Amino acid sequence: MIALAIRILIGGLLFLYNPSFPAIGGDAEGYWSLAHNIIDQHEYYGPDEASRSLRRPPGYPSWLALWYGIFGENGRFLASFIQIILTAISAGILYQIITKHFSKRAAWIGSLIFALEPNSAYYSTLLLSDSLFVFFIVYGFHELIVKERVLYAGILLGVAALIRPVAYYVPLVIFIYAVISRIPFRKFVLYLLGFLLIITPWMVRNWIVVDSFDISSSGISTYYRYVLPSFRAFVSNGTYDDIREQTVRAFDDAVAKGARPNEFMSRELRKEIIAHPISYGIFHAIKTIPFFLGDGLREIFQKNNILEEKQPNISSLVMHGKLSILSKEFRAKPYLALTAVINIWWIGIIISALYGTLYAWRDTKNKKTIAILFALLILFFALLSGPASTTRHRMSALPFLAGLAAIGCDYWLLRKTKTRS
Repeated sequence: MIALAIRILIGGLLFLYNPSFPAIGGDAEGYWSLAHNIIDQHEYYGPDEASRSLRRPPGYPSWLALWYGIFGENGRFLASFIQIILTAISAGILYQIITKHFSKRAAWIGSLIFALEPNSAYYSTLLLSDSLFVFFIVYGFHELIVKERVLYAGILLGVAALIRPVAYYVPLVIFIYAVISRIPFRKFVLYLLGFLLIITPWMVRNWIVVDSFDISSSGISTYYRYVLPSFRAFVSNGTYDDIREQTVRAFDDAVAKGARPNEFMSRELRKEIIAHPISYGIFHAIKTIPFFLGDGLREIFQKNNILEEKQPNISSLVMHGKLSILSKEFRAKPYLALTAVINIWWIGIIISALYGTLYAWRDTKNKKTIAILFALLILFFALLSGPASTTRHRMSALPFLAGLAAIGCDYWLLRKTKTRS
Protein backbone atom coordinates (compact mmCIF):
# COMPACT_ATOMS: atom_id res chain seq x y z
CA MET A 1 0.00 0.00 0.00
CA ILE A 2 2.90 2.38 0.72
CA ALA A 3 4.39 1.74 -2.73
CA LEU A 4 1.00 2.32 -4.35
CA ALA A 5 0.30 5.54 -2.41
CA ILE A 6 3.71 7.08 -3.17
CA ARG A 7 3.45 6.34 -6.87
CA ILE A 8 -0.11 7.64 -7.16
CA LEU A 9 1.00 10.85 -5.43
CA ILE A 10 3.96 11.29 -7.81
CA GLY A 11 1.82 10.47 -10.83
CA GLY A 12 -0.82 12.98 -9.73
CA LEU A 13 1.76 15.75 -9.27
CA LEU A 14 3.29 15.04 -12.68
CA PHE A 15 -0.16 15.02 -14.28
CA LEU A 16 -0.83 18.51 -12.87
CA TYR A 17 2.65 19.90 -13.51
CA ASN A 18 3.87 18.38 -16.80
CA PRO A 19 1.47 18.45 -19.80
CA SER A 20 3.49 15.68 -21.49
CA PHE A 21 2.75 13.19 -18.69
CA PRO A 22 3.04 10.21 -18.87
CA ALA A 23 4.99 10.33 -22.17
CA ILE A 24 7.89 12.35 -20.74
CA GLY A 25 11.11 12.04 -22.74
CA GLY A 26 12.12 10.62 -26.10
CA ASP A 27 11.97 6.95 -25.07
CA ALA A 28 8.39 7.28 -23.80
CA GLU A 29 7.32 9.12 -26.95
CA GLY A 30 8.98 6.40 -29.06
CA TYR A 31 7.14 3.61 -27.25
CA TRP A 32 3.80 5.41 -27.63
CA SER A 33 4.50 5.96 -31.34
CA LEU A 34 5.10 2.22 -31.78
CA ALA A 35 1.79 1.50 -30.05
CA HIS A 36 0.15 3.71 -32.70
CA ASN A 37 1.93 1.76 -35.45
CA ILE A 38 0.69 -1.56 -34.11
CA ILE A 39 -2.96 -0.48 -33.84
CA ASP A 40 -3.32 2.08 -36.65
CA GLN A 41 -1.07 0.52 -39.31
CA HIS A 42 -1.02 -3.12 -38.10
CA GLU A 43 2.76 -2.97 -38.37
CA TYR A 44 5.58 -2.68 -35.89
CA TYR A 45 7.61 -0.43 -38.18
CA GLY A 46 6.58 0.84 -41.58
CA PRO A 47 7.89 -0.78 -44.82
CA ASP A 48 10.51 1.98 -45.15
CA GLU A 49 11.74 1.40 -41.59
CA ALA A 50 12.83 -2.26 -41.82
CA SER A 51 16.41 -1.38 -40.88
CA ARG A 52 15.10 0.05 -37.56
CA SER A 53 12.91 -2.94 -36.70
CA LEU A 54 15.50 -4.34 -34.30
CA ARG A 55 15.70 -1.12 -32.34
CA ARG A 56 13.13 -1.98 -29.69
CA PRO A 57 11.82 -5.41 -28.65
CA PRO A 58 8.04 -5.82 -28.94
CA GLY A 59 7.01 -6.44 -25.34
CA TYR A 60 6.44 -2.93 -24.05
CA PRO A 61 5.03 -1.38 -27.26
CA SER A 62 2.54 -4.29 -27.38
CA TRP A 63 1.56 -3.56 -23.77
CA LEU A 64 0.86 0.08 -24.66
CA ALA A 65 -0.92 -0.95 -27.86
CA LEU A 66 -3.37 -2.97 -25.75
CA TRP A 67 -4.49 0.15 -23.85
CA TYR A 68 -4.32 2.44 -26.89
CA GLY A 69 -6.43 0.01 -28.92
CA ILE A 70 -9.17 -0.02 -26.26
CA PHE A 71 -9.12 3.56 -24.94
CA GLY A 72 -7.37 5.59 -27.62
CA GLU A 73 -5.11 8.43 -26.46
CA ASN A 74 -6.50 8.14 -22.92
CA GLY A 75 -5.05 4.62 -22.79
CA ARG A 76 -1.68 6.07 -21.85
CA PHE A 77 -3.06 7.21 -18.50
CA LEU A 78 -4.56 3.79 -17.77
CA ALA A 79 -1.28 2.10 -18.80
CA SER A 80 0.55 4.36 -16.34
CA PHE A 81 -1.90 3.55 -13.55
CA ILE A 82 -1.70 -0.22 -14.15
CA GLN A 83 2.11 0.03 -14.06
CA ILE A 84 1.88 1.79 -10.69
CA ILE A 85 -0.25 -1.10 -9.41
CA LEU A 86 2.18 -3.69 -10.82
CA THR A 87 5.11 -1.97 -9.09
CA ALA A 88 3.23 -2.09 -5.79
CA ILE A 89 2.51 -5.80 -6.41
CA SER A 90 6.23 -6.30 -7.12
CA ALA A 91 6.98 -5.06 -3.59
CA GLY A 92 4.61 -7.73 -2.24
CA ILE A 93 6.19 -10.43 -4.41
CA LEU A 94 9.64 -9.40 -3.16
CA TYR A 95 8.33 -9.81 0.40
CA GLN A 96 7.34 -13.43 -0.40
CA ILE A 97 10.71 -14.20 -2.00
CA ILE A 98 12.62 -12.96 1.07
CA THR A 99 10.39 -14.77 3.58
CA LYS A 100 11.06 -18.07 1.79
CA HIS A 101 14.38 -18.37 3.65
CA PHE A 102 14.71 -15.21 5.79
CA SER A 103 12.72 -13.47 8.53
CA LYS A 104 9.57 -11.40 8.10
CA ARG A 105 11.50 -8.43 9.45
CA ALA A 106 14.01 -8.73 6.59
CA ALA A 107 11.13 -9.01 4.14
CA TRP A 108 9.45 -5.88 5.50
CA ILE A 109 12.70 -3.88 5.33
CA GLY A 110 13.41 -5.04 1.76
CA SER A 111 9.90 -4.24 0.58
CA LEU A 112 10.07 -0.78 2.19
CA ILE A 113 13.42 0.06 0.57
CA PHE A 114 11.97 -0.97 -2.78
CA ALA A 115 8.71 0.93 -2.21
CA LEU A 116 10.31 4.18 -1.00
CA GLU A 117 13.13 4.48 -3.57
CA PRO A 118 12.29 7.78 -5.39
CA ASN A 119 13.67 6.95 -8.85
CA SER A 120 11.75 3.70 -8.98
CA ALA A 121 8.60 5.53 -7.90
CA TYR A 122 9.07 8.23 -10.55
CA TYR A 123 9.85 5.99 -13.52
CA SER A 124 7.03 3.58 -12.73
CA THR A 125 4.53 6.37 -13.53
CA LEU A 126 5.90 7.03 -17.04
CA LEU A 127 5.46 5.22 -20.34
CA LEU A 128 8.77 3.44 -19.93
CA SER A 129 9.45 -0.27 -19.85
CA ASP A 130 11.19 -0.41 -16.47
CA SER A 131 8.24 -1.05 -14.13
CA LEU A 132 6.71 -3.75 -16.36
CA PHE A 133 10.14 -5.35 -16.75
CA VAL A 134 10.74 -5.38 -12.99
CA PHE A 135 7.33 -6.96 -12.41
CA PHE A 136 8.07 -9.88 -14.74
CA ILE A 137 11.62 -10.28 -13.41
CA VAL A 138 10.48 -10.40 -9.78
CA TYR A 139 7.49 -12.60 -10.61
CA GLY A 140 9.73 -14.96 -12.61
CA PHE A 141 12.17 -15.39 -9.73
CA HIS A 142 9.26 -15.81 -7.34
CA GLU A 143 8.11 -18.79 -9.41
CA LEU A 144 11.67 -20.14 -9.50
CA ILE A 145 12.52 -19.70 -5.80
CA VAL A 146 9.22 -19.83 -3.91
CA LYS A 147 6.94 -21.99 -6.06
CA GLU A 148 9.71 -23.92 -7.86
CA ARG A 149 7.69 -23.91 -11.10
CA VAL A 150 10.61 -23.72 -13.49
CA LEU A 151 8.66 -23.83 -16.76
CA TYR A 152 6.45 -20.94 -15.67
CA ALA A 153 9.53 -19.06 -14.46
CA GLY A 154 11.09 -19.48 -17.91
CA ILE A 155 7.95 -18.15 -19.60
CA LEU A 156 7.82 -15.08 -17.33
CA LEU A 157 11.52 -14.29 -17.78
CA GLY A 158 11.10 -14.81 -21.53
CA VAL A 159 8.39 -12.13 -21.49
CA ALA A 160 10.84 -9.91 -19.55
CA ALA A 161 13.41 -10.39 -22.35
CA LEU A 162 10.86 -9.14 -24.89
CA ILE A 163 10.32 -6.05 -22.74
CA ARG A 164 14.00 -5.27 -22.16
CA PRO A 165 16.64 -7.31 -24.02
CA VAL A 166 19.06 -7.32 -21.06
CA ALA A 167 17.03 -10.28 -19.73
CA TYR A 168 18.09 -12.26 -22.81
CA TYR A 169 21.22 -13.23 -20.85
CA VAL A 170 19.46 -14.09 -17.56
CA PRO A 171 19.67 -17.85 -18.34
CA LEU A 172 23.42 -17.58 -17.61
CA VAL A 173 22.60 -16.43 -14.07
CA ILE A 174 19.95 -19.15 -13.74
CA PHE A 175 22.50 -21.77 -14.83
CA ILE A 176 24.96 -20.65 -12.13
CA TYR A 177 22.13 -20.68 -9.58
CA ALA A 178 21.12 -24.18 -10.70
CA VAL A 179 24.70 -25.44 -10.24
CA ILE A 180 25.11 -23.82 -6.80
CA SER A 181 21.72 -24.97 -5.50
CA ARG A 182 22.10 -28.37 -7.18
CA ILE A 183 18.85 -28.08 -9.07
CA PRO A 184 18.46 -31.16 -11.34
CA PHE A 185 19.63 -30.42 -14.87
CA ARG A 186 16.25 -31.44 -16.31
CA LYS A 187 14.65 -28.55 -14.37
CA PHE A 188 17.09 -26.09 -15.92
CA VAL A 189 16.23 -27.51 -19.36
CA LEU A 190 12.54 -27.08 -18.55
CA TYR A 191 13.19 -23.45 -17.56
CA LEU A 192 15.12 -22.90 -20.80
CA LEU A 193 12.27 -24.46 -22.78
CA GLY A 194 9.79 -21.95 -21.31
CA PHE A 195 12.19 -19.08 -21.99
CA LEU A 196 12.82 -20.09 -25.61
CA LEU A 197 9.12 -20.70 -26.17
CA ILE A 198 8.53 -16.98 -25.69
CA ILE A 199 11.52 -15.37 -27.41
CA THR A 200 12.02 -17.70 -30.41
CA PRO A 201 9.06 -16.46 -32.53
CA TRP A 202 10.38 -12.88 -32.35
CA MET A 203 13.92 -14.00 -33.22
CA VAL A 204 12.59 -15.92 -36.24
CA ARG A 205 10.61 -12.85 -37.28
CA ASN A 206 13.79 -10.73 -37.11
CA TRP A 207 15.66 -13.27 -39.23
CA ILE A 208 12.94 -13.10 -41.88
CA VAL A 209 12.66 -9.29 -41.85
CA VAL A 210 16.27 -8.15 -41.37
CA ASP A 211 18.31 -11.36 -41.65
CA SER A 212 19.30 -11.31 -37.97
CA PHE A 213 18.43 -13.54 -35.02
CA ASP A 214 19.20 -10.71 -32.57
CA ILE A 215 16.31 -9.96 -30.24
CA SER A 216 17.03 -6.22 -30.33
CA SER A 217 19.69 -3.72 -31.31
CA SER A 218 18.90 -1.27 -28.50
CA GLY A 219 21.76 -2.34 -26.24
CA ILE A 220 24.49 -2.47 -28.88
CA SER A 221 23.18 0.76 -30.45
CA THR A 222 23.37 2.60 -27.12
CA TYR A 223 26.92 1.37 -26.58
CA TYR A 224 27.98 2.34 -30.11
CA ARG A 225 26.32 5.76 -30.28
CA TYR A 226 27.01 6.97 -26.74
CA VAL A 227 29.47 4.76 -24.85
CA LEU A 228 31.99 4.29 -27.68
CA PRO A 229 32.37 8.06 -28.36
CA SER A 230 32.69 8.68 -24.63
CA PHE A 231 35.42 6.04 -24.35
CA ARG A 232 37.25 7.38 -27.41
CA ALA A 233 37.13 10.86 -25.89
CA PHE A 234 38.51 9.41 -22.63
CA VAL A 235 41.41 7.66 -24.40
CA SER A 236 42.28 10.46 -26.83
CA ASN A 237 41.34 13.37 -24.54
CA GLY A 238 39.26 14.63 -27.45
CA THR A 239 35.85 16.33 -27.60
CA TYR A 240 32.88 14.03 -27.06
CA ASP A 241 30.52 15.83 -29.48
CA ASP A 242 33.01 15.78 -32.36
CA ILE A 243 33.93 12.13 -31.80
CA ARG A 244 30.27 11.13 -31.56
CA GLU A 245 29.52 12.88 -34.84
CA GLN A 246 32.39 10.99 -36.51
CA THR A 247 31.23 7.67 -34.98
CA VAL A 248 27.63 8.09 -36.18
CA ARG A 249 28.82 9.15 -39.65
CA ALA A 250 31.02 6.04 -39.88
CA PHE A 251 27.99 3.89 -39.04
CA ASP A 252 25.78 5.58 -41.63
CA ASP A 253 28.46 5.18 -44.32
CA ALA A 254 29.00 1.50 -43.48
CA VAL A 255 25.27 0.69 -43.56
CA ALA A 256 24.88 2.57 -46.85
CA LYS A 257 27.58 0.30 -48.29
CA GLY A 258 25.67 -2.83 -47.20
CA ALA A 259 27.11 -3.58 -43.75
CA ARG A 260 24.79 -5.25 -41.24
CA PRO A 261 24.16 -2.68 -38.49
CA ASN A 262 24.55 -4.95 -35.45
CA GLU A 263 27.62 -6.73 -36.84
CA PHE A 264 29.30 -3.43 -37.69
CA MET A 265 28.64 -1.90 -34.26
CA SER A 266 29.78 -5.06 -32.44
CA ARG A 267 32.98 -5.22 -34.48
CA GLU A 268 33.85 -1.58 -33.80
CA LEU A 269 33.25 -1.99 -30.07
CA ARG A 270 35.36 -5.16 -29.87
CA LYS A 271 38.16 -3.50 -31.81
CA GLU A 272 38.28 -0.53 -29.41
CA ILE A 273 38.17 -2.67 -26.25
CA ILE A 274 40.87 -5.07 -27.52
CA ALA A 275 43.10 -2.10 -28.42
CA HIS A 276 42.75 -0.50 -24.95
CA PRO A 277 41.74 -3.24 -22.46
CA ILE A 278 43.11 -1.60 -19.29
CA SER A 279 41.79 1.86 -20.18
CA TYR A 280 38.41 0.36 -20.97
CA GLY A 281 38.34 -1.48 -17.62
CA ILE A 282 38.99 1.81 -15.78
CA PHE A 283 36.42 3.62 -17.94
CA HIS A 284 33.79 0.89 -17.41
CA ALA A 285 34.31 0.88 -13.64
CA ILE A 286 34.09 4.66 -13.23
CA LYS A 287 31.07 5.06 -15.51
CA THR A 288 29.23 2.29 -13.62
CA ILE A 289 29.35 4.36 -10.40
CA PRO A 290 25.97 6.05 -11.13
CA PHE A 291 24.35 2.61 -11.17
CA PHE A 292 25.17 2.20 -7.48
CA LEU A 293 25.48 5.76 -6.18
CA GLY A 294 23.60 8.04 -8.58
CA ASP A 295 21.04 10.34 -6.96
CA GLY A 296 18.72 10.55 -9.98
CA LEU A 297 16.84 13.54 -8.58
CA ARG A 298 18.73 16.05 -10.74
CA GLU A 299 17.76 14.08 -13.87
CA ILE A 300 14.11 13.99 -12.76
CA PHE A 301 14.08 17.72 -11.98
CA GLN A 302 15.68 18.60 -15.31
CA LYS A 303 13.28 16.45 -17.34
CA ASN A 304 10.39 18.26 -15.71
CA ASN A 305 11.97 21.72 -16.10
CA ILE A 306 12.36 22.19 -12.36
CA LEU A 307 16.09 22.66 -12.94
CA GLU A 308 16.73 24.34 -16.28
CA GLU A 309 20.50 24.75 -16.04
CA LYS A 310 22.76 22.03 -17.40
CA GLN A 311 23.78 19.49 -14.77
CA PRO A 312 27.39 18.34 -14.37
CA ASN A 313 28.21 14.75 -15.32
CA ILE A 314 29.95 13.86 -12.06
CA SER A 315 31.36 10.48 -13.16
CA SER A 316 32.83 12.05 -16.35
CA LEU A 317 34.50 14.84 -14.37
CA VAL A 318 35.98 12.25 -11.99
CA MET A 319 37.09 10.06 -14.92
CA HIS A 320 38.93 12.95 -16.60
CA GLY A 321 40.45 14.07 -13.30
CA LYS A 322 38.68 17.44 -13.38
CA LEU A 323 38.14 17.57 -9.64
CA SER A 324 38.67 21.33 -9.45
CA ILE A 325 35.77 21.86 -11.87
CA LEU A 326 33.66 19.45 -9.82
CA SER A 327 34.48 21.43 -6.68
CA LYS A 328 33.43 24.68 -8.40
CA GLU A 329 30.15 23.09 -9.50
CA PHE A 330 29.34 22.09 -5.93
CA ARG A 331 30.14 25.59 -4.64
CA ALA A 332 28.10 27.27 -7.40
CA LYS A 333 25.09 24.94 -7.05
CA PRO A 334 24.34 24.30 -3.37
CA TYR A 335 21.53 21.86 -4.22
CA LEU A 336 24.22 19.44 -5.39
CA ALA A 337 24.81 18.79 -1.70
CA LEU A 338 21.63 16.71 -1.91
CA THR A 339 23.53 14.47 -4.31
CA ALA A 340 26.14 13.83 -1.63
CA VAL A 341 23.45 13.02 0.96
CA ILE A 342 21.77 10.52 -1.36
CA ASN A 343 25.18 9.05 -2.24
CA ILE A 344 25.77 8.43 1.47
CA TRP A 345 22.36 6.70 1.66
CA TRP A 346 23.29 4.40 -1.24
CA ILE A 347 26.70 3.70 0.25
CA GLY A 348 24.84 2.54 3.36
CA ILE A 349 22.57 0.33 1.26
CA ILE A 350 25.55 -1.25 -0.51
CA ILE A 351 27.45 -1.81 2.75
CA SER A 352 24.35 -3.44 4.23
CA ALA A 353 23.99 -5.62 1.11
CA LEU A 354 27.64 -6.73 1.39
CA TYR A 355 27.09 -7.43 5.10
CA GLY A 356 24.01 -9.49 4.26
CA THR A 357 25.90 -11.48 1.63
CA LEU A 358 28.77 -12.18 4.05
CA TYR A 359 26.54 -13.42 6.88
CA ALA A 360 24.21 -15.41 4.62
CA TRP A 361 27.34 -17.11 3.25
CA ARG A 362 28.04 -18.39 6.77
CA ASP A 363 24.42 -19.40 7.37
CA THR A 364 22.38 -22.31 6.02
CA LYS A 365 22.78 -23.55 2.46
CA ASN A 366 19.43 -22.11 1.34
CA LYS A 367 20.21 -18.65 2.72
CA LYS A 368 23.66 -18.72 1.19
CA THR A 369 22.25 -19.72 -2.21
CA ILE A 370 19.62 -16.95 -2.28
CA ALA A 371 22.17 -14.32 -1.21
CA ILE A 372 24.53 -15.45 -3.99
CA LEU A 373 21.68 -15.33 -6.53
CA PHE A 374 20.73 -11.79 -5.47
CA ALA A 375 24.37 -10.68 -5.64
CA LEU A 376 24.81 -12.26 -9.09
CA LEU A 377 21.71 -10.48 -10.40
CA ILE A 378 22.91 -7.11 -9.07
CA LEU A 379 26.33 -7.57 -10.69
CA PHE A 380 24.72 -8.89 -13.86
CA PHE A 381 22.57 -5.79 -14.37
CA ALA A 382 25.38 -3.45 -13.31
CA LEU A 383 27.88 -5.07 -15.68
CA LEU A 384 25.56 -5.02 -18.70
CA SER A 385 24.41 -1.45 -18.04
CA GLY A 386 28.03 -0.46 -17.45
CA PRO A 387 29.11 2.88 -18.92
CA ALA A 388 25.54 3.56 -20.11
CA SER A 389 24.33 3.41 -16.50
CA THR A 390 21.85 5.86 -15.08
CA THR A 391 19.75 5.58 -11.95
CA ARG A 392 16.92 4.39 -14.18
CA HIS A 393 18.96 1.28 -15.08
CA ARG A 394 19.28 0.52 -11.36
CA MET A 395 15.54 -0.27 -11.26
CA SER A 396 16.22 -3.73 -12.73
CA ALA A 397 18.51 -4.64 -9.84
CA LEU A 398 16.64 -2.69 -7.15
CA PRO A 399 14.53 -5.61 -5.81
CA PHE A 400 17.63 -7.72 -5.27
CA LEU A 401 19.72 -4.84 -3.91
CA ALA A 402 16.90 -3.97 -1.51
CA GLY A 403 16.60 -7.64 -0.56
CA LEU A 404 20.29 -8.07 0.24
CA ALA A 405 20.42 -4.76 2.13
CA ALA A 406 17.40 -5.87 4.18
CA ILE A 407 19.05 -9.21 4.94
CA GLY A 408 22.14 -7.31 6.12
CA CYS A 409 20.00 -5.06 8.36
CA ASP A 410 18.25 -8.09 9.80
CA TYR A 411 21.53 -9.85 10.65
CA TRP A 412 22.84 -6.64 12.25
CA LEU A 413 19.69 -6.18 14.34
CA LEU A 414 19.81 -9.85 15.35
CA ARG A 415 23.43 -9.55 16.50
CA LYS A 416 22.65 -6.33 18.38
CA THR A 417 19.74 -8.05 20.18
CA LYS A 418 21.94 -11.00 21.15
CA THR A 419 24.68 -8.65 22.41
CA ARG A 420 22.22 -6.82 24.67
CA SER A 421 20.81 -10.05 26.07
